[in-house]
Amino acid sequence: MAEKGRHLAGRDAVRSGPLFTPPQMPRHEYLRAARQNGSACGLAIAACILVAWVAALRMSLFSAQVADGPLALWLLSSTATAWLYTAVFITAHEAMHGLVCPDWPRVNHAIGWLCARSFAHLDYRVLIHAHWAHHRSPAQPGLDPDFHDGVHRGFARWFASFMLGYLSADQLVSMAFSCWLLAAVLSPTRVLVGWVLPLCASSMQLFFFGTYLPHREPDLAGVPYADHHRARSKYTWCSAVHVATCLNFGLHHEHHALPFVPWWRLHTVRFD
Repeated sequence: MAEKGRHLAGRDAVRSGPLFTPPQMPRHEYLRAARQNGSACGLAIAACILVAWVAALRMSLFSAQVADGPLALWLLSSTATAWLYTAVFITAHEAMHGLVCPDWPRVNHAIGWLCARSFAHLDYRVLIHAHWAHHRSPAQPGLDPDFHDGVHRGFARWFASFMLGYLSADQLVSMAFSCWLLAAVLSPTRVLVGWVLPLCASSMQLFFFGTYLPHREPDLAGVPYADHHRARSKYTWCSAVHVATCLNFGLHHEHHALPFVPWWRLHTVRFD
């Protein structure tokens, strides 16, 4: 119980902690390194992801061809929607690092807010606090809001704790209202297959590739942490697999060591 209390206290602390505090380097140096990536590429990639996500969601929910087509088409549409949901969240993650549009911070964070809300009505400011707390104290119970409580280290219990840590009453109300609104004009099956299941699959994908695999303790992973970042990368995977699984989140050691490098450039700084 004491471990659980410290874990929850750590989650509450990030809500009032310093915003956007890069670990191990001054803020001005971090921002200068982030701006070297430029804004044009980040904005173009974010725009493509959002447009593709809207198109996939529209097809999954409203396309007569999908609704009347074979089961394989339903599954293909839902899989594409799930992957694009993941891409939308990772775009929000990039905005938390100031990498979507480093030259115009307000635009950068506006896009991050839009992506966080689009993903699951998430509170972008809470996500920023939590994510930088995670970077400052990775894989440390009570300090890292994304880590387990020090007791329940298995995938299922850790995933449940992870999800509950980011849920709020207003988010649940917003999600329930959205579900009710869709169900009022569409069949429950289309809402389930076209929206609910892709969102759930994306959440599990993000947790599995972005938190569980890279941050498991060495005795569970069978591989020690590389260094104080307490994160590891999958070097047996090629770049295409990394993008297909979770947009380079599998190169997690690189992300923690070089948090100013955007996801679309992580493959160029692989430590292997």
